[in-house]
Amino acid sequence: MTKLQQINKHQIRNNIIDISHIDTTTIGKSLLTKLKVSTGINMTHTGADIGTGEVSISLDPSLTSLANLNSFGFLTRLADESITTRSFNFTNNFTISNTDGVSGNPQIDLSDTGVVAGTYKYVTTDEKGRVLKGYKSLQTWVANEILVDSGDHQHYTIANIPVNGTDMIFVSGVKQISGSDRDYTITGKVVTFNTPNLPIDVISACYFWNESNINNQDIQVETLTSFDAGLMRYRLSYLPQVASQVVFVNGLVQRPGADYDYTMEGQDVVFVNAMHSDDIISVLYWR
Repeated sequence: MTKLQQINKHQIRNNIIDISHIDTTTIGKSLLTKLKVSTGINMTHTGADIGTGEVSISLDPSLTSLANLNSFGFLTRLADESITTRSFNFTNNFTISNTDGVSGNPQIDLSDTGVVAGTYKYVTTDEKGRVLKGYKSLQTWVANEILVDSGDHQHYTIANIPVNGTDMIFVSGVKQISGSDRDYTITGKVVTFNTPNLPIDVISACYFWNESNINNQDIQVETLTSFDAGLMRYRLSYLPQVASQVVFVNGLVQRPGADYDYTMEGQDVVFVNAMHSDDIISVLYWR
């Protein structure tokens, strides 16, 4: 493109403009300098001089790829300076609505795990800490279950596996002492007595059980020894919840109260009457 400067009459002869006195090169350079505008626009030219030849103007790769976009999503710039779209991908740990932003802002939320909202004392989680199950109480109390004799009066089947040693096994109403050197042991759902019972004996059980596979440390079963010379005071390892304890002496359940068999003073079981040195004191309680 050439722009003529102001000419005078000496440059026009016989109605023909004499351009030998017109500085088109200077005009061309001035024009092309103004065409170099901003970042993102490229300019090339041909010719020996910037003021001669052809001028080409084009967009840089980023703007070209932006102009050619035909997909929805969020813009990102790649290593080759081109621009493309991306959208959110997610696992089943999250839910995302409107992932490409076309209909509005994306909304990110935690996925439901199937646990009903509430207050739970025990929970089962995955490796990310999401609650998969909640338990307000781990255990179910089973009372006075009659065990099934295998036929030898020594091995009996219990319906469930007791929780954390909460089993209380009775032979014709008398509580037995757990242990290989005592009265019986439990393996899975089999109760094995160290010596056979009589055919007329009724074997019953009381125990807690659960299906959560969480080891419940809140239920305690302890065999106590006295720490005073009078054999009246026995101390539990933990402070029991109020009125949760069941106390046995040689397998016989004791009645709480100052007018009966014992009282509770904090962690101490205090008997109204002194025990014998060979008495077996066992307690089940909730801590």
